[in-house]
Amino acid sequence: MALHILMADDDPLILQLYGHHLEAAGYRFSTALTAEQALELVSADPPHLIILDVMMPGLGGLATLRELKGQPATAAIPVIVITSMQAYHVCSKEARMMGASAFLTKPFSPAPLLAEVGKILGDTTQAQSGSG
Repeated sequence: MALHILMADDDPLILQLYGHHLEAAGYRFSTALTAEQALELVSADPPHLIILDVMMPGLGGLATLRELKGQPATAAIPVIVITSMQAYHVCSKEARMMGASAFLTKPFSPAPLLAEVGKILGDTTQAQSGSG
């Protein structure tokens, strides 16, 4: 069974673009357009990794990260935080202090994302073969 990645971003085009590349790499990919929806999906079907945008309507990405890391059931799930914020260095420091595994600044090509996912989850061939 393929490793499951949940991506929460309020931009459907971002979800489609990165989802295509993650699925091509052998991952099972699901999406959420809001942080609240992401939290519901994590409860229903815990992913192996979460990719979380900082700027979303409602509960923002950093508040969601705090919620995830504060709950025993979700604290161990690795989270990659992404943002297009100008002050990304401040946001990056805060996200890492809260337990983020990685931080990427948009826009970025799929290659850095796949590299971070690979570092966190292991070789992508494991995702494709389901052995891992």
